[in-house]
Amino acid sequence: MTISKPATIAVIVAIFVVGIILIWRAAKKQPQLRTFPAVAGIDELVGRCVEMGRPIIVTPGAYGAELNKPGPIVAALPIMHYVARQSAKFGARLITSVAYSDTYAAALPAIEAAYRAEGKPELFNPDDVIYWGSLEGYLTGNPSIIASQNCGAMIQVGYPAAAGVTQNEMANRIGAMTACIAPNAGDSIVFYALCADYMTIGEEYYAASAAIAADRSQLGSIISTDVVKLAILAIIVIGVILAAASPDISTQLIKLLTTG
Repeated sequence: MTISKPATIAVIVAIFVVGIILIWRAAKKQPQLRTFPAVAGIDELVGRCVEMGRPIIVTPGAYGAELNKPGPIVAALPIMHYVARQSAKFGARLITSVAYSDTYAAALPAIEAAYRAEGKPELFNPDDVIYWGSLEGYLTGNPSIIASQNCGAMIQVGYPAAAGVTQNEMANRIGAMTACIAPNAGDSIVFYALCADYMTIGEEYYAASAAIAADRSQLGSIISTDVVKLAILAIIVIGVILAAASPDISTQLIKLLTTG
């Protein structure tokens, strides 16, 4: 059996078209995602800070569009907005810590809009949105703010980078709970699993952001992506079965993949 290049291109195009159709259909109907413990834990962290009379700190991570990593920042904004709304609703003081000017420009209106949405604009304090101006300032400044303000909880979104180590260490020292809602991967998974009370892993971060934002297009794209993944997995399983049944098919598949 010979697998031609046109047939391969046809399969790729078909998968692409099916994916677009699924995104369009999912966007028309509000899809539902499972509840993420890290997102559900936000209310617990805010409530704990209210009970203890201690502030809560949220940070969108150490990177911004200036470092060509805008994706995590864009996904961070709905989560930060939600944290701010919960803080305004229950009367917890919220401190926001950002590293770069573009992140500050995006975070400030998102936080302020959350207080307005809860009908408590007078509780918003722009001085509590701290701008460090550099990665170095962010790395050293966050732990100092956590300690000096005696924060009761810390919520990390975006990419914490090396700041994740010092932030969590300081939070643990002063008895603060932590949630790392970020696309953790590689060695960072082990670290946050050991020191964070709540965490997300990999793509859960973007799914959690889309669920909080309740954006139909984002939710539709996530669900459609999962459907495409299942379809690709099914194709792989079928391919393995066919390859096991016929060595000639296996040889042709390997030749196609290696020669393009």
